[in-house]
Amino acid sequence: MVGLNKNILRAILIASYIMLIALIISGFSVIFSYLNTGADRSKMLHTEIKKVEQYLPKLDWQPLTNEGRPMDKENLNAIQNDYLDAWYV
Repeated sequence: MVGLNKNILRAILIASYIMLIALIISGFSVIFSYLNTGADRSKMLHTEIKKVEQYLPKLDWQPLTNEGRPMDKENLNAIQNDYLDAWYV
């Protein structure tokens, strides 16, 4: 009878030890996954530039006569937007 009680007590202690270790490991995994998410880069860098219509220089592009690949409208617009954004930095 005493041996049976010792075995039951031993089984309960081992089961509670395993449950405690499982809870600690799951807690560490939750903390690690939270810390691994990181910050949103778009909010961290503040890349959005608010354009104020105070002064916008008028840009007239001269015709390009250089050799090589012709300049696309998209590239010219990107250069123009970058130039106008540089006024407010």
